[in-house]
Amino acid sequence: MAFYPTPAFSSNMGETRGYGRNLLILIVGGAILIWLFISHAGVSRTVEAMKRSRKPLLLLAVSLQFLNVLIIAVRWRYLLEKVGSRIPLNALFTVVLAGNFMNNITPGARVGGEAYRAYLINRRFGVHAGEGIATILVERLFDFTVLFAFFIASYLYLAFTGEMSRAERTALSGVLLATTVLFILFALLMKKEELLIGFFNRFPGVVRAKLLEALQVFRISSSGLIRQRGIPAVMVLLTVLLWATEVIRPFFVFLALGVKVPFVAVALVTIVTMFVSAVPLFPGGLGVAEGTMLATYASLGIPTEVLAVVIVVDRAISYWLLTGAGGLAALRLGPGQA
Repeated sequence: MAFYPTPAFSSNMGETRGYGRNLLILIVGGAILIWLFISHAGVSRTVEAMKRSRKPLLLLAVSLQFLNVLIIAVRWRYLLEKVGSRIPLNALFTVVLAGNFMNNITPGARVGGEAYRAYLINRRFGVHAGEGIATILVERLFDFTVLFAFFIASYLYLAFTGEMSRAERTALSGVLLATTVLFILFALLMKKEELLIGFFNRFPGVVRAKLLEALQVFRISSSGLIRQRGIPAVMVLLTVLLWATEVIRPFFVFLALGVKVPFVAVALVTIVTMFVSAVPLFPGGLGVAEGTMLATYASLGIPTEVLAVVIVVDRAISYWLLTGAGGLAALRLGPGQA
């Protein structure tokens, strides 16, 4: 069954080869990375840790990862219904999985996958491109707001309980400042519609008309979603649940491997890793996420040999398992399944 390309990822053969190359780099790079981490921890130590691990907690961590995907689908369905599009939850679950696959083979945090999601619901369910993008951007707005609040709460807790050194507080203060700037820029971009109009006006007539139409639908849909009574409360609740699963999963991995780490520390490291992985260097933050987790946890006094095993297991669940499941979902969403 053929993988179906999107307009955002041109269907010409050069682009297809490009994504094949990305996938090959991903597999080779991932294999090297796993080998380096296991070598650092020691093969015998890694095998022994897995033998002694509490399997029910590992299964719970896996379940939380797929619950995370389900919550994204539920939240997205809620927004789509508000713009007049009713799509079965199981279909959206598959689309979200496929979007995760695209996220994990393209650089940057959730850039490729979000465009792919918008394309799929337009192609399969007739959702206007502007409406689809609007719902996804509203998701990102709530994600960023809740994640920012989690980060501040975790940072303040560790700072005021004396569990961070001065160097750690300085480094995390820099992350906090950068995040605040990004939040302000994002808010300003939402207000500066004329910048996009000026950019779109450079395109030929037919293309320009389509882009301006999509922008108009996007503007109306996004502003309507944010202002509709009741939507912010529901979105905050679902987004808090979403990010809670993201934080609890690695905490269960630590517990399964017999490593005691404060829950707040896990929350802070998870959030910092998410922000750092947003830098578009490698597909799905590969290497960047692992390095950030290792450095940040190590700064809290956890031995790197122990961390290497924990990170390999956690990334196997949150990255490799999700990439495989997403790849199968992308194949299932081929043209033959319309």
